[in-house]
Amino acid sequence: MRSTTLLCGLLTTATASAQWTLATPATTPPARSDAVMTFDLGAGRTMLFGGAPIGSLALRNDTWLYDGVDWTLTTPATSPTGRLAAGMANDFARGRTVLFGGITSQISIALPNNQTWEWDGANWAQITPAHSPAGLAYHAMCYDAIRGRVVLYGGSPNPGLLATSNQTWEFDGVDWTQVATAANPGGLQRPAMCFFTTLNRTVLFGGINPQTGGNSNTWSYDGTNWTQIATGPVRPSPRGGALMAYDSQRNFAVMYGGSDPVLGTSLSETWQFDGANWHAVEGAQPAARNRFTMAYDLVRGQFVMHGGVATGNVALTDTNELSAFVTDRGAGCAGSNGVPALSGVTAPRIGGAFASNLTNLVPNIGLGAIAVGLFPNTPSTPLDTYGMPGCQLHVQVAALLFLGEANGVVTAQFAIPNDPGLFGTTVLQQGLSFDSGLNAAGLTVSNAIAATIGW
Repeated sequence: MRSTTLLCGLLTTATASAQWTLATPATTPPARSDAVMTFDLGAGRTMLFGGAPIGSLALRNDTWLYDGVDWTLTTPATSPTGRLAAGMANDFARGRTVLFGGITSQISIALPNNQTWEWDGANWAQITPAHSPAGLAYHAMCYDAIRGRVVLYGGSPNPGLLATSNQTWEFDGVDWTQVATAANPGGLQRPAMCFFTTLNRTVLFGGINPQTGGNSNTWSYDGTNWTQIATGPVRPSPRGGALMAYDSQRNFAVMYGGSDPVLGTSLSETWQFDGANWHAVEGAQPAARNRFTMAYDLVRGQFVMHGGVATGNVALTDTNELSAFVTDRGAGCAGSNGVPALSGVTAPRIGGAFASNLTNLVPNIGLGAIAVGLFPNTPSTPLDTYGMPGCQLHVQVAALLFLGEANGVVTAQFAIPNDPGLFGTTVLQQGLSFDSGLNAAGLTVSNAIAATIGW
């Protein structure tokens, strides 16, 4: 069985790599803020448009494509004028990328426009639907792949006056239609939004209303109404300007970055949303940033992030990719040296390796253990009857590794075969600490982690 083959392959020492990978294209788009990006399925490439140069009043109207190796500047015969804070989404059923709104001047009284443009893979063309939202900036857009509609939410019709919209609009390729929903997330600028295929819904997180501040709410939209999702207590803090994209191969969304609505500082957090709950993605993060771009490459199974602005108005031109994940799956219980903590320190990449550290063990005990399995215990199994009151087993154990301890730390490394069929497979781990005299069993357990294999 594949599970047996996978576990055998994972129980081998190898080298490691980072979760977010810094790409090294020979050519890269110049620095900018508030550009827009999506994945052009027809071209099989990530697409970037526009934005504002750092420290200049000029606006960009260039279109770039990224194939995972290099960025290429396109030369369309017609392009929209330069703009920032527009919205863009790829309607792959029609083979068109839809661009709406944005600000076309950086003078203080400039108002957003209400233009609709379409990219056909080679050229831009402005279209004139019979109906349209008012001019908007800092709105969110995504493509509802089930109903075949581009969904637009929120934004600002007048950023200078702090005006904020709570309207929902849909574009079917011919006309825009406002959807009057019974409930909505409220007036929001710069929320994170994507279409979540397994929910058949658009998912939205956070955003800022300049009148009331930020929030940490998660909402879903089914084409008729918005519903707030009652996520668990672990969730991202309030933020605006974060970006979210959906991984259709593994059925979860990833959100990165943004800014704290109170302090204004840029954030460097990666979060995963599974349709019900949020999970913090561990490992090294790219530089904290805001006003950047991000999309999911459907062909290569990679999240692609580019540029933006770091705290202090520092321009970023880096391209980062993410496809392998480590998330927490259940808490540990206290031992005599604190709660044992298991964390991923590298990414589980195909043909690479995954390393994890188990810390807070009893120092100089000489030994620790890590349980490995492919399936979670749902619900977790209480260990009270095994002499470990208050502890729970979160993993269906397929193998138990005994490893040498040094200074209260155990490190495990698992080689991952160079097999594309492993893409999206999740391997779970939970640590076991030997703690004589703590309880009847003389044992305690760590939290569990789930390592999802990617490229």
